[in-house]
Amino acid sequence: MGMIGNTGGVLAARESRGSVVAMADRSGLGTRRRKVGGVVGGVYLAGPSGFTEPGLRWHDQVLVRAVENAGLTALDPWTPIPELKEALALPYGEDKRDALAAANYLTGRRNTELINQASAVLAVLDGVDVDSGTASEIGYGAAQGIPVIGIRTDLRIAADNEGAKVNLQVQYFIEESGGTIVRTVEEAIAATVKAVELYEATRMRIQEV
Repeated sequence: MGMIGNTGGVLAARESRGSVVAMADRSGLGTRRRKVGGVVGGVYLAGPSGFTEPGLRWHDQVLVRAVENAGLTALDPWTPIPELKEALALPYGEDKRDALAAANYLTGRRNTELINQASAVLAVLDGVDVDSGTASEIGYGAAQGIPVIGIRTDLRIAADNEGAKVNLQVQYFIEESGGTIVRTVEEAIAATVKAVELYEATRMRIQEV
């Protein structure tokens, strides 16, 4: 995902919501994940849903709620950092551009730390093509050995050929991570729960050695 394209209205919709993200920023857990084991049941929610108000409502009311109802912890990049909100409130000009540039970097770093904490990545693959930020997060998570579950509810065909469900490289990273691509939220949650359980059981065995 990329937070900078959001409008003030979309950002304002998050103000009243408590955030695991804020706690992670304060604690610095992301930089210590390999030592302390990350957030138990943590699921990073990759996807472009937060770019629009209807999408953000689906993200909050359907996806996040489903993750939390399954007993997992949503690690949500769509909660904006304070620096971004402050930058977007500035009048147009050089100061705003510089503030946004700094907020861009901090947002990217925060999201990386959240992925580092996660026991799984749940990625929304909807759109005419997989969102570029989402694809980056999928690749990074897979490279860290974190299982990635993809959900594509979009009816449109968005693949390289008939043998693929989405971009073939994105699909490769998902499947190579031990994940899968599904069509419904219910299937996605079931697959994510299994992936988290396997990942955390494996991590515990490694730590015991």
